Amino acid sequence: TRIVSLARGETVSRKTKEAEDAYRIAAGALAFFQCCNALVEPCMPLLEKASVASEELQLFRKADNIPPQHFTDIALGKSDRLEPNLTKKSELDETEKLSELPMWWTINYALALKLAMLELESINQRTKLERFIEWSHKDYVWSASAVLFATIYFSPKRKYGMLKRLRAKDRGIALKGIKNAVWDMTLLTMWSGKYHSAPGSKVIWFLCSRDKVVKMIAGSLVSTEASVEKTNKISIDYWGKHDGDALNKQYWQLTAKLEDPTRRKMRVPTSDPIWSQIPQELEREFLHQVIEA
Repeated sequence: TRIVSLARGETVSRKTKEAEDAYRIAAGALAFFQCCNALVEPCMPLLEKASVASEELQLFRKADNIPPQHFTDIALGKSDRLEPNLTKKSELDETEKLSELPMWWTINYALALKLAMLELESINQRTKLERFIEWSHKDYVWSASAVLFATIYFSPKRKYGMLKRLRAKDRGIALKGIKNAVWDMTLLTMWSGKYHSAPGSKVIWFLCSRDKVVKMIAGSLVSTEASVEKTNKISIDYWGKHDGDALNKQYWQLTAKLEDPTRRKMRVPTSDPIWSQIPQELEREFLHQVIEA
């Protein structure tokens, strides 16, 4: 989205150091990928703003065809904007169509709603996490991205801002915060799927994000011995040795039982209307859930 802003002719924001860094890091990343002749897939963050997503995709592709030196200058602080002749209005390429909202977004939306509803219950944090994991495995869809997100979120050391304004009186604002988390989960799920389907195709999928939680979880989603260690480390780092070991045991036991015939996912065909009804029902429940002080 920062690249799209630059393509519109906007200037690097200097409101805060973090805001400025976001622009300069984005510019540096694009320059690097251009020099590597890599194709950037920006659709996931652009889909967050569905009404302008197609226009922003076209602007991004326009920016991606600007020589990398211009973005290098912005990344290094030599410039705060692209030269006007590079961003002047022109006909945008409308041949590339934005992909539809991925199925995994709807799945992760239900998972995030369940997570949020458990957070608002008057039970201890470990019980919340255990119930979330059990529900995901038994009654819904198992998503490593969502489970690891929940492991961090419910922990005594949760990262700030993972679910924004969850207790807002305006439940629409709370719902917006949940949807922000869904995009993170879906980015991880979609990237993991592309990563695992790449071997043999000579395609390497890199995940580019400044979000610390997203980057931490991503390292656990690849199928290597190191990723197993990283998954175990998340639980221990955020829950301590005793609880972390117990949570890891539960996680790997359930991961090994994904083909269990008693799971709803194995019993109910994906074409059954119930799968589209679950997110809708959870949303209604969340909007009417009593928020305790």
